[in-house]
Amino acid sequence: MGELGGEELELLQDHAGGQLNALLDVAETDDPHLVVMWLGLRGVSAVPYWWGTPKWPFVVDEFFRRLDKPDHPHWLAGTHPGPPPESAGDRETFRDLLLFSPDALPTEVVQFCIHDGGMGFIHDVG
Repeated sequence: MGELGGEELELLQDHAGGQLNALLDVAETDDPHLVVMWLGLRGVSAVPYWWGTPKWPFVVDEFFRRLDKPDHPHWLAGTHPGPPPESAGDRETFRDLLLFSPDALPTEVVQFCIHDGGMGFIHDVG
């Protein structure tokens, strides 16, 4: 965490502590079930396109479709990132790792997907 957070680690820890204390207060004064329900609803609404959710395969497939189309509107906000880093391996392995164990990808590949490829901005439109 220290390496990732750098100078902002203390702010992150303070924020996380404040959020946890607020949830504990609600659980102790009102109803623990209310906290669990709120966390579940918040998670569903905030991260429907993250790894492990039902929409994740769509995100991965769409990411590769957009990589194959340098003229896709997705790249209008920036530029097409070019090919993935060599450490991503072949396309099939890269796709499988993204689908089933993105935590096994090298850091430079994850950065390519998130920062260069804008993977977090891929959502279904229908």
